[in-house]
Amino acid sequence: MTLQAGGWSLMQEMNDLIDRRFAGAIVIAEQLPDDDWVTRPTSLGGAGFDAQYFDWFTDTIREEIFDAALGDPEMGRIRDIIYGAGEYLGGARAVNYFELHDEAWPSSGGQRAVRTIDTTFPHDDLYARGRTKLAQGIVALAPGIPAVLMGTEWLEDADFGTDLANRNDWAKKTNYDEIFAYYVDLFELRIEPAFRAGASRDVRHLNEGGNVIGFRRWSGESDFVIVASFSNSDYPSYRIGVPREVFWREVLNSEDPLYGGDGPVNGGTLVPEAFAYDGYSHSLVIGLPAMGLVVLQAGSEQTGDEEDAAPPRAGALDPNLPTPFHPSTTIRFTLPAAGPVALRVYDLSGRLVRTLLDGPLPAGRHEVRWDATNDHGATAASGVYFCRLTAPGSETTRRMVLLRRREGRGCAEFSPPARKTGSHGAGSVVSVPENAATPSIRSNRERRKA
Repeated sequence: MTLQAGGWSLMQEMNDLIDRRFAGAIVIAEQLPDDDWVTRPTSLGGAGFDAQYFDWFTDTIREEIFDAALGDPEMGRIRDIIYGAGEYLGGARAVNYFELHDEAWPSSGGQRAVRTIDTTFPHDDLYARGRTKLAQGIVALAPGIPAVLMGTEWLEDADFGTDLANRNDWAKKTNYDEIFAYYVDLFELRIEPAFRAGASRDVRHLNEGGNVIGFRRWSGESDFVIVASFSNSDYPSYRIGVPREVFWREVLNSEDPLYGGDGPVNGGTLVPEAFAYDGYSHSLVIGLPAMGLVVLQAGSEQTGDEEDAAPPRAGALDPNLPTPFHPSTTIRFTLPAAGPVALRVYDLSGRLVRTLLDGPLPAGRHEVRWDATNDHGATAASGVYFCRLTAPGSETTRRMVLLRRREGRGCAEFSPPARKTGSHGAGSVVSVPENAATPSIRSNRERRKA
């Protein structure tokens, strides 16, 4: 007892000293199992750590993701971990993760989640991709501090360990560039005030029969609804309640073709109906992909301009996503008819920076990803740019903001993933499928690689 009391006092002294000397530092306890006394302030008798590993979150998200293979995950349990376990085991006090070293360490009985989901090499089938993207999306966007095991962002299947065989294969960053792009865009959303660790959350949508959960994250005008489907079926027309009678827009979809998916996406501006649902006065009908994480943002994309909030006209250019962006952004537009199209990027002085498209395209929804380089392959500087779409009978311009990270500010600048020939890399176009597919149970097949 003397040693335990002495050790507790030592932790309190250490954390008080850190608080006095390094006010901005965060001290995390790898405490298992959960103990809210570890993150209570020392003034209340706690150890004074700023956050601790949230073991309950990890155990629950893993069980429900793996249970999705049997078609019987419990959405109520996902709701519970989103709400957390009280003042000192939730929000900014909780470190959330799906897998870290222990879960992926054979010595402790673990292995990488992709190996558990897809037991056949190279462990990258439809379900390994979809369910890990879904799980990590919830980790990133639920209240708390997200933690990710390195290599997750490119479907690393090498288990944790100290041998050469346990090293991450960096070539997979290129081989699975579409998966990597998903994680880049997912964590770009973390800069939004709504996704701060302690920002408000509310779970209103709980569909146990359909294996879907929807929750809101918000802070001031930063307002999002996240819809997570643990189902193995697409829902081409799925209703979700929304808290505000404003225009909404899909800002992330884990099964978007840009991220190697083939599920329904929701392009353009989404106009809520005066149809009460989930306790709200208005609701939306969206396409919801199997194993999909769909993130909807309230209001016009960053500017708040009425023009940006209006429902898109045929042939109009949507605001780019994300914005501000780094290292790349997605530009979406609709063509009412086939014809010649030009999509160009200009700087603030009107000089041409990049020609993304210049040629014929079919009618329908299209997407282009700009990797923030010019026509000569040089990296564009941070600043304001303009994207201009020229199509038969119309010309539309949108403002874009490139905001690069700098060394010494906590996040080192990094480069976008390389794109394979024939894939939808920077400057190439992707035609987006309509949300008219019939619901079906997907077969256990690999996604088609470009």
